[in-house]
Parts: sequence; structure tokens; C-alpha cells
Amino acid sequence: MPCWCGNSSDRWLFGRDTHGTPQDNWLCEACGTVRASPYFDAAALRQFYYDEYRKFYAPEPPGEQMQSEMARARDQWRFIRQYHHPKTVLDVGCGHGGFLMASGLTGVVGYDWDSDAVDYGNTQELTLRLGDAVKDQGHYQLVSLSHVLEHTLKPAEMLQALKRRIDEGGRLFVEVPHFDMGKWNWIYQFEMPHAWYFSGQSLRTLVLSCGFRILAGEIPYHQRLICS
Repeated sequence: MPCWCGNSSDRWLFGRDTHGTPQDNWLCEACGTVRASPYFDAAALRQFYYDEYRKFYAPEPPGEQMQSEMARARDQWRFIRQYHHPKTVLDVGCGHGGFLMASGLTGVVGYDWDSDAVDYGNTQELTLRLGDAVKDQGHYQLVSLSHVLEHTLKPAEMLQALKRRIDEGGRLFVEVPHFDMGKWNWIYQFEMPHAWYFSGQSLRTLVLSCGFRILAGEIPYHQRLICS
């Protein structure tokens, strides 16, 4: 899998993830993004998230997962509302809908590939849809991607497509793990489902290359940006 930036100058870093699963990881010497390659193709990736992901990485009952999502989301909304007060939201990779539930808003829509998570969220009076958010035809005051970009095959293409879903004056919210090779335990940051590992600089480079303007960012543990 080539780097999202199109450069082919790579340095091999490590050959397994933190659980010992074989996975070759490469550092792009142009943009600084680390990626797993080889990785799933599009069909296999959809099937993995449709059937397998939560069995291994989030096996807790749906109610517990919703509470966990909401705990993270409350801090995300604290950050977002320093800069933006949306009334309509598109949440990409919404899981059980915790981010939307924590918003307290009604004009909200979420997409995910996990049918069980989507079904559960809809029982909580949320509007969750199974499938690809890029195909949504609505326009929103906020598009959110919380721990999504690191799982996508083509993050730049996704951001460019979702930019068309943002209303004039709207915002993009992004949060991903902070991959810091300066930490002593950086090799333990690899997780098999992740295609991409972004440093603070490489995430900003990606977002800016897709035509966004960064308004603010913070790294409380994971890294997050609010963009126009």
C-alpha cells in the first residue's frame, strides 16, 4: 500500500504489532506518516469491520461500549465547543453512537460498518446508518472523524470527499492516536487494525493538503484538530 502523499521513499520500522501479529510498518521519509503494508484491500477491510473488529478489540456489551464512547466524547465536545457550536453533525465511524449521544443534539447522523453497533444505536433513538459516510448527500455544520482516519485505505481521498458535506462556515473534527517515535515505547503503539500512524506534524500535513485550515489542536493523549 503506497503512502497517502504519493512518495515512494520509505524506511522499514518494525515487523509486528503490539500483540505479536505479523505486520510490516514503514516510515514515509517525505511526509513522516507511518503505515502498515501490506494491508487489507477494500472488500476485506469492510468485512473485517462488519464481522470481526469488535469481537477482538471491543468485546464488551453494547451498553458498556456506549458509555465508554460517551466518556471520550464528552471531552471531545469540550474541545469542539471552544471553537464551534454546530446544530447538525455527521459522525463518520460512529460505533454505537456515543459521540452523537453526548452532543445532546437532534440533527445528527452517524455511519459505521458494524451492523450490531448501528442496530444498538438506533434503539437509543439515534439515526445511525450502515455503510459508507462518503456516499451521504446531506450537508452538516460539523463532520467528525474520531479514530477513523487511521483505519482507512485512502485518508486523503476520504477527507476531500467529506469536505463537500460541510456547510459554509462548518467545521471538521479529527481525532487519531498520537504516534510519537520519541517515546521509549513507540514500538508498542502498533495495532493490527491500523493502516496509518500519524505524528502531530504528519496529521497536520495531511489535513492541510486536503484544503482545510487548522483552527486549533491539542494532544491530551490522542491528538485532535478542529478545522475549517
